[in-house]
Amino acid sequence: MRQKKASRAEMDVLREVMERQPVTVREVADAMAAKKGVALTTVQTLLGRLVTKGLLKRQQADGAWRYSLTGPRPEVERSLVDDFVETVLGGSLSPFVAYLNDRNDLKPEEAQALRDLMERLDKEGQ
Repeated sequence: MRQKKASRAEMDVLREVMERQPVTVREVADAMAAKKGVALTTVQTLLGRLVTKGLLKRQQADGAWRYSLTGPRPEVERSLVDDFVETVLGGSLSPFVAYLNDRNDLKPEEAQALRDLMERLDKEGQ
């Protein structure tokens, strides 16, 4: 599931959809207006771009378009991370690992998941 890179504004809208899906344009616009002062027409445009990029799908229900992710949330998130690593970091994980190393606000379960990942990678590398 490889998509085109999403802009920062599109990512803001995508997060709203992820939290509430399926969601109408009005519901996203109300949330975005409260947080960032974004207009309904801007949200409509951003939702349309996200559909075109393959991150969202829309279905008509009860007289309104409802937007949701094109796949399971973890799959869409992995695709976005993959796109970031490839396009921004040139495919190198080193800057990402350095970033994680400098974070001091990881939740205990996130830190444990990283330790588990490193252990698994070490075992696979032997």
